[in-house]
Amino acid sequence: METVEIYRKSAMIAEKFKENVEKELGYLQQEVESVKTWQEYYKTAGLSGQASLYEQKAKNLRRKILLIKKGVPYPRISNDQMEVLASVFNKCEPVEEFSFHSMPPEVVDAYLDAKEYRKAGVFDSIEVAYYEDDPILIGKTKCEIAGIERRYLLARWGDGLKPWEWFMNHYLNEKRARIAPLRHTIHMLIASLFLIASYFLLPAPEAFDAVKPILLSLGVGLLAFSAWSLAGRYKAQKSYSRLLSEPIPSPFIT
Repeated sequence: METVEIYRKSAMIAEKFKENVEKELGYLQQEVESVKTWQEYYKTAGLSGQASLYEQKAKNLRRKILLIKKGVPYPRISNDQMEVLASVFNKCEPVEEFSFHSMPPEVVDAYLDAKEYRKAGVFDSIEVAYYEDDPILIGKTKCEIAGIERRYLLARWGDGLKPWEWFMNHYLNEKRARIAPLRHTIHMLIASLFLIASYFLLPAPEAFDAVKPILLSLGVGLLAFSAWSLAGRYKAQKSYSRLLSEPIPSPFIT
């Protein structure tokens, strides 16, 4: 049986702030009407650049009104949580192009609600991330100047939705697989030391003059690679151990 989870929460304005909020909204709505009048004026005059400028102003005001009224009622997906999800969801596309699974009416309603945020410029795009099961609907926003991308969880659906622990186990298995076996690095380290020692221990006859620099170069190169491998392994092991002791919290909490 298909399960659907919708993550939108209703916004509540405290009673003591209600009057001030209503005044602010009334003022902003007047500003929108004024901006729309100027936009139409410039458009009629054939000044498309000015009309576009006022169109953006109107959009900014509508976004402000929407955020005052409702905020962003969706849980944010942290970068760590997205990394876990991305280890499973290998496909992501705009929701309008999604055709891999049928979309339940509840998810369609969630998409229509989120379109209001995209129209106001809060979301830059609404996408579906999926693999063979359990698609999730995500709202994305970007800040080009700061280079920040934020994602919000809108909905997910599927036959018996997998718990967050399943995603974490998959992610941990991937992390563990990236930890290189220590014996390989030790073998390389021993080989590099042997090559470097050969440079100093080989006898001095001219027959070895051409070989010794090559052995030294190979030894130094292999030693550097061994050190890089050990550092990478230590970092991967430390990250894996941290995840075991401090698991990443679930974004699916409703």
